[in-house]
Amino acid sequence: MAQIGKADAARPGAVIAFAPTPSLPDSPMDAITFQSQLAQEGFEPAVRVEREADSLWDDHTHPFEAKALILSGEIRIRTMADGADRTYRAGDVFHLAHEEPHAEWYGPEGVVYLVGRRSAPRPATPPAA
Repeated sequence: MAQIGKADAARPGAVIAFAPTPSLPDSPMDAITFQSQLAQEGFEPAVRVEREADSLWDDHTHPFEAKALILSGEIRIRTMADGADRTYRAGDVFHLAHEEPHAEWYGPEGVVYLVGRRSAPRPATPPAA
């Protein structure tokens, strides 16, 4: 298995595109509905991400909240909080909190997903005295 380093977007094989993605037939969630929900929930516009087959990105966090719709392939995510492994396939949606420690494994066909990101809420500024 190839290991993915921390330079996520700059890594060879990572493809990020900002173009709209068509709906998926027979999916529990389609791309257009997903993107609409992201907007309603205050996420940035979704980007398309592709990961290489049979690779992994070991324990890491992201400086944002992430919500993703799997378009093809599969991803297995282990969250450190509960140690649970969950596998997501086409039509499934996963959600990771801001700075949530986790690891990712990509299936034998890799994975393609749409992901929306949302910055962490800023702490409230106390009123001026």
